[in-house]
Amino acid sequence: MGWPNALLLVAAVAGQAAPLPPPFPRPGTTVLLENDVVAVWNVSWLKQQYPLHTHRYDLVGVSYAEGDRIITQGTRPGRLVTTKAWVFQTNRANVTHVEEGASDPPMRAVLIEVKPPAPRGPAAEPTDGLRQVAGPEEVYERPEDLTVARFMGANLIAAHVLGDNRIDIDDGAGTLTLASPATPGPVHLAIVPEQVQITENQLGENTLRAHLISAQYCGGEYRLQLRIGAGQTIEARSKIAPAHHVVFVRLPAETIHVIQKSPPAESVATADPLSRTAVTTKLQEEFA
Repeated sequence: MGWPNALLLVAAVAGQAAPLPPPFPRPGTTVLLENDVVAVWNVSWLKQQYPLHTHRYDLVGVSYAEGDRIITQGTRPGRLVTTKAWVFQTNRANVTHVEEGASDPPMRAVLIEVKPPAPRGPAAEPTDGLRQVAGPEEVYERPEDLTVARFMGANLIAAHVLGDNRIDIDDGAGTLTLASPATPGPVHLAIVPEQVQITENQLGENTLRAHLISAQYCGGEYRLQLRIGAGQTIEARSKIAPAHHVVFVRLPAETIHVIQKSPPAESVATADPLSRTAVTTKLQEEFA
């Protein structure tokens, strides 16, 4: 890093410089979605040094192309950072540094700036911003709340915890056993479609009777829409299409994640600014 940038960095850290620019927009970046809640960026670290900047918002994202960067912060020498594809990243607001792309082809990532950064009390309802920061397996299989579960495409089953690790599914679908105790009361059970097992009979723990609504072939597997009880619908995966409209599904106890209901129950906004469809469509357009 050159002397001018080093001097600016020291002055900024000491609080003596005017506010620095944000990291984006800059060469190699494209905005995918921006509103009052988030800004979603497709970022490429081109082989050049970017100006000294300050991240104004908390940031979370995932890389999708491996590459190298040189990051210089404070008076420390720049450090070479190699990032593999599909690695989750986080960054807190108010970080000031200089970045330089150091590989060809460059590292690429989708980064989400979460606005605003103001903290909230422990009893406050979360906003439609940063809901859960964790590894991909935990976010997918053990979502923090209903918003994350719906965004990740998990099955949500309304039920009541009875005690002694037992769950009574609403609408008379049946009773399940949990792998660990849960607080008695109304809950939602989250289970991803890949963990719903299709069986030939109703024998065995946590096995429910279901009615096949549809079976869609999707390149090597069928995506099944199933109805349990009086009207709850779940999705499952299967290598073969069921031969009958009545099937049996097994929900392994260790794969069921319990989400407690809170009064008032969570609802999905009709115009969610971070809707799965909107983000997915923008990403498909950008990467096509």
